[in-house]
Amino acid sequence: MKAFCDKMGTLHEYNFGGLEYEVLNELKDLTNRSDANCLYHTRFLFEDDTSDLPTQCKVAESLKNDLVRVVYSGSKSLHCIVEFDHKYESMCKEMYKEIWQVLNEELFGGKCDSQCTNPSRLTRAGGVVRHNNGKTQTILLDKPGNLFSRASEVISKAKAIYLLHKTKSLVQATQTQNKAQNYSNQVDTSTWDSVKRYLETPFPRQSGNGVSNIWLYAALQTTKKYNDLQTQLKVIAKAKSEGWTEKEIEHKLK
Repeated sequence: MKAFCDKMGTLHEYNFGGLEYEVLNELKDLTNRSDANCLYHTRFLFEDDTSDLPTQCKVAESLKNDLVRVVYSGSKSLHCIVEFDHKYESMCKEMYKEIWQVLNEELFGGKCDSQCTNPSRLTRAGGVVRHNNGKTQTILLDKPGNLFSRASEVISKAKAIYLLHKTKSLVQATQTQNKAQNYSNQVDTSTWDSVKRYLETPFPRQSGNGVSNIWLYAALQTTKKYNDLQTQLKVIAKAKSEGWTEKEIEHKLK
C-alpha cells in the first residue's frame, strides 16, 4: 500500500494533493509508518547533503541505469531510489542497513545521509510544491520496473558485513555476561547488606563505573532471590533516577 504523508506522518492512501512526502516502501496498512509495518523492504533511498546540486545531478545522470527514481527536493538535494526485485525481499528485510551501506559506498562514494537507512523513510513526493519556499519537487527520473541489476552481488557483500556485526554483538553479549558473573563473585547477594548499601549510597551511572555496576547488580539479585518486589521496585526507581536504562536494569535482573 503506497502512503503519502505530511511531516507529522499522517498517512493518506490516495489523492495526496499537497502532501510533500511519501513512504519509501509500501506499507501493510495505514495504521502507522514504521519499519515493522513495511510490506516490502526492496527500495533504498539515498540523499547527499554534502555535495552541491550540480555535482549530485552529475552523479544521478551517471547512475541512471541503476536508479528507479530521482526527485529534486525543492531545496539542496536529490532523492535517489534504488529498487531490488521482490525475490530478494527476505534478504533485504534481514540485512537492510548493510545493503544500504554497500550501495552507498559503491554508487555514491559513501556520501549519503545515514539517516536514510530504514525502509519506512520519508522521501519527497514528485510534482508537489514545497510549502516553505514555493519550489516544486520535480521528478528528474522515473523508470518504474528498473530493478537494480547487481542485487545478488551487493547482497553477497552486505552479508559479510552483517555476519561481522552479528559476531561483534555475540562477543559483546558474552563479555557482558562474564562481567555479570564477576559481579556475583565480588559481592555477596545472599544478605540484605547489599540492598541497604545501594539504597543508602549515591551510585550515579558512569561509563565503566564498576562500583555502580557491582552494587546495583547485587541489590537487584538479592531482591530477586528473596522475591521482595516492593524493595526491588525501590532499587529500580533509584537506578533510573541515577541514569540506568530499563534495558540495563533488566539485564542485571536475569
